[in-house]
Amino acid sequence: MSDLPLPQDRLQPLVVLFSQGQFDQVISQATALTAQYPQAAQLYNLLGAAHAGLGQTETALAQYAKSIATNPAYAEAHSNLGATLFTLGRYAEASEALEAALQIAPAHPQATANLGATLCRLEQFDRAAGVLQRALQINPNNPDALGNLGVAQSGLNQPDKAIELHRHAIALRPGNVADHNNLGSALAATSQVEEALNAFRDALRLNADHTDTLNNLGNLLRDFGRSKDAIDCFHKVLAISPDDPKTHNNLGSTLISAGDPARAIQAFEAALQQKPDFTEALDNKGLALYHLGQHTDATAAFDAALRIDPDYAPAHAHLGTSLNDMGQHTQAREHYETALSLRADMAETHHMLARIKDFTPDDPQIPAMQDLLNQPHLKPVQRMHLGYALGKAMDDTGDYDAAFSHLANANALRKSTLPYDPADDERLFTRLKTSFAQAPACPAPTLGRPPKPIFIVGMPRSGTSLVEQILASHSQVHGAGELGLLEDAIRQSGWTGGLPTDADLTKIAHSYRTGLTALDQNAPYITDKLPLNFRWLGFIAHAMPEAQIVHVKRDPRATCWSIYKHYFATSGSRYGYDLQDLVGYYRRYVGLMTYWQNQLPGRIIQLDYDALTQDPASKTRALLGNIGLPWQDQCLRPQETERRVATASAHQVRQEIYTGSSEQWRAYEKYLSGPFAALDGL
Repeated sequence: MSDLPLPQDRLQPLVVLFSQGQFDQVISQATALTAQYPQAAQLYNLLGAAHAGLGQTETALAQYAKSIATNPAYAEAHSNLGATLFTLGRYAEASEALEAALQIAPAHPQATANLGATLCRLEQFDRAAGVLQRALQINPNNPDALGNLGVAQSGLNQPDKAIELHRHAIALRPGNVADHNNLGSALAATSQVEEALNAFRDALRLNADHTDTLNNLGNLLRDFGRSKDAIDCFHKVLAISPDDPKTHNNLGSTLISAGDPARAIQAFEAALQQKPDFTEALDNKGLALYHLGQHTDATAAFDAALRIDPDYAPAHAHLGTSLNDMGQHTQAREHYETALSLRADMAETHHMLARIKDFTPDDPQIPAMQDLLNQPHLKPVQRMHLGYALGKAMDDTGDYDAAFSHLANANALRKSTLPYDPADDERLFTRLKTSFAQAPACPAPTLGRPPKPIFIVGMPRSGTSLVEQILASHSQVHGAGELGLLEDAIRQSGWTGGLPTDADLTKIAHSYRTGLTALDQNAPYITDKLPLNFRWLGFIAHAMPEAQIVHVKRDPRATCWSIYKHYFATSGSRYGYDLQDLVGYYRRYVGLMTYWQNQLPGRIIQLDYDALTQDPASKTRALLGNIGLPWQDQCLRPQETERRVATASAHQVRQEIYTGSSEQWRAYEKYLSGPFAALDGL
């Protein structure tokens, strides 16, 4: 009896029951038949499928194993075993089972399609594409194969092909959420933002709780500046899957973009609690710490990410930036170059590397950037970074026409993401002049414990970083960099215009001093070199009488050209990406500074950048004397001072004081003479 083959008329009723979803009856009747036909591999395979249908996956795997043991050449059991392993996320094992099925039956349609899907999950996109193309030769209208081939094409950086495949799949089965979601991802990769948003919305109309779509939609919204909407998407996912590490990581990345690195760290720690070896979350945590100025902890996080995955390119790039800020330019360059050797498409890393090196005409980075710029589906932000990088490279090699063209394109792209209305600044500057036309009553100086603030103000790229580096070389001064404390304090005070009250000024002083105390520095003086604090000198002078104010001014053309050719990561310099806007802002700056000098006699220390670079000894001695600091020789060697400098001048302040930079704009005079004519006499 045990060797008798299973008659077809005993098997067929079970197949009918299975097709009707009556899995319990299949299990009951098939189990009874195994006593009579113990060598019938078909019965164990059917039992596996029925248990899988009930979600009893471990039992299903055991039944498939019995079927294969009974008949190792039974392709259907290998195929079903692979499909079940796939649902469990055991992709490597699934691949082995499906390949075994195809060794037996090379044209098995389901095994071929499932192997392609499995290889996609394993990110073996090239192999997946070949397998899925065979699946479509077997059945050209297999929607699973079409959709997964689209995923493979996206993985191979062929988003146009992916879009076509996903649309074909949707035409065959319009109600499949994954197809709409994958179409949205492919459209996003080609910067077709509105079309991508529509595809994600179509997916969410089919399933409002589809977490993959919500994550992808959130990432798209973040990348195009809609951080608040992106955060809402991630919160929806976490309400459904509170322990999902990927979503916590996406939320953290968006919080960094939204300017909230402290909350971002909480999100990354939640991700790492669920997945301690999550390389991307570790790297992103380091990035958040970097934005908080916690350099040592940030570097440790980048190093930890690279211990897990030494080939994780973003961590190399971020570590490079951190090292550059600390003046370790050689090591920074090595990490940038390693990142680009691993991922040549990292446009921002090309930009960061370009800022710290001098190009020669035969530098291989130049054609690499040009090739990347010619790729059809670059995001605007990638084109922008490549534009600044190539502008720097062409400037270094003396091709000034090409340099200006690249910089103009980069600035236009940056301006498109940071709309600027000069009337807003005109209103603000007028309101400030009106508000401080009469001197407010000053609250009593609240010196308390040190440090005393030294505000270094002026236009960006006017030499404020060099002045801070000189002061930070003094043993009694801590260089804190660009602090956002003052504007935050003014905003929190509730002032909206008019003469500030005693209460306004007291709140501002208390809030600012509290922020300085939180920096936990014991030096008697601390610098705040946020240049645009020039707008708030009335508040500084009247709320903090103990504060020192140093105004750094440079040749207006040199200043404006340096702003125009540099990228600023924050949004504060949104006037700087159009020459007319830039010149107009500079004129308003001069007008406001003239007003402050008249209103605050004796409070502002004036320092000319070009005079400082030509005669650093006497100008530095005068600066220290005006502040009340004794002379120290190391102030003439600012390049030797080890401290974090997280501005566009991080590389320059590590060099000896040099002259001549204020003449560099003349190489572009034919492009600049028109707009710069309005700077005459300033």
